[in-house]
Amino acid sequence: MVIIVADAAGPRLEEKDVFNRFHVRAGSAEEALSALGEDGRAAEEADHVWVRVDAVRGWAGGDAAWEEGFSKMIGFAAKHGWVDEAGTHVKAHVQAD
Repeated sequence: MVIIVADAAGPRLEEKDVFNRFHVRAGSAEEALSALGEDGRAAEEADHVWVRVDAVRGWAGGDAAWEEGFSKMIGFAAKHGWVDEAGTHVKAHVQAD
């Protein structure tokens, strides 16, 4: 799953049914955070950002099958420390455009 933040329309998902990878495509973490607005926050690592889980759900407009796959992905991420303590944000790697 890839979050695209480069266009003026706001964040959108590509490969939304690919649950074994998750990243934001942007020039930098700062660019990603600017585009994500309230749906993102800085991570400890310079090449990562935290993304609001409910925002991803909204961008996906997912059906029941998508939601099941996404929930499994979030569960896997939580086991590896990639979901914050509140369970509201998931960590994403930032990859350059």
